[in-house]
Amino acid sequence: MTNIIGGGVKWAVIAAILFKVNYPKLFPHGTAHDLALEDRPTFADIDYSNESLRAKSGKLRKIYERVGDNEEKLIKGPETVVFDHEGVLYALTEESKLVSLTDLVDEPPPSIITTAKATTVLDLGPGRPLGGKIDKDGTLYFADIILGLVRIKLPSLDQKGNVTTPKLEVVASRVQEKDGSWSRISFADDVDIGPKTGHIYFSDATDIIAHRKENKWDGLYPGILDALRGKKAGRLLRYKPETEEVDILAAGIWFANGVSVDKGETRVIIHETFSAKAHQYHLAGPKKGQLEVLIDGYTGYPDGMFCSHHRDRCYGTAYSTKPNAIDAIFAFPPPFDKFLRTFITALPQSITPGPKPYGGVFEIALGDDMNPAEFSRIFQDPNGQDIGFLTSATEHQGRLYLGSLE
Repeated sequence: MTNIIGGGVKWAVIAAILFKVNYPKLFPHGTAHDLALEDRPTFADIDYSNESLRAKSGKLRKIYERVGDNEEKLIKGPETVVFDHEGVLYALTEESKLVSLTDLVDEPPPSIITTAKATTVLDLGPGRPLGGKIDKDGTLYFADIILGLVRIKLPSLDQKGNVTTPKLEVVASRVQEKDGSWSRISFADDVDIGPKTGHIYFSDATDIIAHRKENKWDGLYPGILDALRGKKAGRLLRYKPETEEVDILAAGIWFANGVSVDKGETRVIIHETFSAKAHQYHLAGPKKGQLEVLIDGYTGYPDGMFCSHHRDRCYGTAYSTKPNAIDAIFAFPPPFDKFLRTFITALPQSITPGPKPYGGVFEIALGDDMNPAEFSRIFQDPNGQDIGFLTSATEHQGRLYLGSLE
């Protein structure tokens, strides 16, 4: 009996040592964090009769590039679309290219297809651009999940009539904390430009770093890990071009995603994806410096955010509804859900729960101190049949242009 007990203790010690040695490999991002019941995401029910973003609604058109024989497709994974001040449409692609879309031609009804000439304008470097905006001087600022906040001047003609050669510049790859230490900008996600100050507001979604998959940067899997882990590591940051300073406006956000500034630059609207909320950070007034919930009750996980300066409305996109696996996980009370979430993060990527097809655009009336924000309209393809995985919205001449990873 003594030998059996002694042998059991020995193997238990060996197992503990092996676990400790291999812990960083099994759980490279640590164990899941506690999530109180009130911190867990809550979603509104989907109205499946609302198919206002389906092809049959007559509101949707899909833009495809015209590709000739032996020509390679340029528009791949257009996370964000932007317009310059001459009205030219561009897409930021997963291959880190800025591609212009010109000469748009609508196919005759009943087709919902618009075709366009696609031209590579700029190589945006070795990373993966997500959100971006073009300032009044023709400089593109974009969030890159590898590089951080980056800018590049669009090509133009110099005084001799020659086309300029733009230079890519990493504006911010790290930011100073309050204690004086520096932290990496691990997952720059979205960008907007203040209409009054020209300050650049951008999100740093998580401290989980993207990796290469099938010869491209995978920005989706870090989000899945972040949803399971439950660590609120996202931040809202600001870059001031006049001083070249970067500061942290808000932290503790559970995947800081879409960012947009209202027309008076009094507040920044930012999506907290995995709590399924939109927050507002006050830049002025009695609540200056405060972050508070603007609106919740999304039917899916929110991603992009765009505030129109013409219609006094904001438009949020949702790329996925809640996967059934998430319901199953959160059916367990704390701390059992924490153990389960930790276990799933150690599983192979191929069997972790992924997004559920959905396409949603949420029009938000921002409200004021007397009237709360509300969803004034919801456009959706409830099952993602015609359009899904919506990552951004951009308004131009009364139309919304949507970015999608499909």
